[in-house]
Formats: sequence, C-alpha cells, structure tokens
Amino acid sequence: MLDASFDDTSDERELARRAYSRPVDGVDPAKAQAKLAAVAQERMPQPEPEWHPPTLPATATRREKLLIAAAAAATLVVASAIAAAPVSSLTVFDSPQVGAPAWPGGGSSDVRWLTRSSGWDVFGFVTTGGNICLASFEGPVSAGGACTSRAVFDIIGLRMGTSRLEGESTEYLSIRWGPTGGAQVSDLPHTEW
Repeated sequence: MLDASFDDTSDERELARRAYSRPVDGVDPAKAQAKLAAVAQERMPQPEPEWHPPTLPATATRREKLLIAAAAAATLVVASAIAAAPVSSLTVFDSPQVGAPAWPGGGSSDVRWLTRSSGWDVFGFVTTGGNICLASFEGPVSAGGACTSRAVFDIIGLRMGTSRLEGESTEYLSIRWGPTGGAQVSDLPHTEW
C-alpha cells in the first residue's frame, strides 16, 4: 500500500520507482502501478465525442407525412415568391460597372450606363439631392435629360424623350426606366411631310 506521504502532486519518478522496484514494507507495487496508469490516462487528450445524426422513426405516421409535405410546399411557395419578386431598377447602383461606355459628363460614382440605341448612350444617375435622372448622349453631345424624385421613381419610374434630325427625317428616342427592371428604349423614325 502507498504510504500517506504520497499524493497526486508527488514526483512521477518516485511513483514509477515504487511501482517497478523490489517490494518494500508499506508499499504495494500493484497499487503504485495502478496510480501510475491513472496519471498517464489523465495526461492523454480526451477524444471528441462522435456525432451521430438524429434518427427518424422507421415509419412516419400519416399525420407526420402530411406535415412534412405541407412544410415542403410552403417552402416552395415562399422561394418562388422571392424569385418572382420584381427587382428594383435602382439595383444597377449596387455595384460598379465594368466595360460600360464612359459617362461624357465627367467622372462620378453614381452614374450607370443603361443601354445604347441608334447611336445614343443612355445613362442613369442619382443627384446629390437624391433625385433619379436619365440622360442620353450621342457621342460627346447631350441629347437631353429628365429627373424625378426617388418617391415618384419608386411608383411610376421615369420617362424621357429626345430627337435628332437626320437629313429630311427626324428620329425620336423614347426611354422608360423604372420602377423595376432595366431601361426600355424605343426608336421611332418619323419622316417630315
């Protein structure tokens, strides 16, 4: 048996000596060996518990099957509604454009190229006051612009028309932008009588 002076904080070498040396009065080598094994076990890292997925009952009741089907249908309806929801025209400002024609009016981070039609480049931008605007350019020359408040834009969008004289005919450009989707452009040729 270990003497009373031996405890968990004693030198491990002393414990090993008592466990594997010749038996001495008052020292039980088997108990010392067991204590040495316990100390070694405490030092070993504990394994992480294994995770087992929860098991479902082998057979689901009719009610459980109906609840699962209803939950799946509800999820599908919500996902479809989110996917079909109209996207605001102003999402064009959410990220910078790459490879778009340059804004002829000077550098600005709040200007986005929307489309090109018959030589006109159409841009959308937000003013410092928060108004939403359209502008069309034919090369470096402005062909017109229009602005509205954000509140009106969110309800009915913004429309703009412009024209140019080509020989004896006038070409008209009609732009409709917002509140959802991209800009829609119509070219309307018109011949003078």
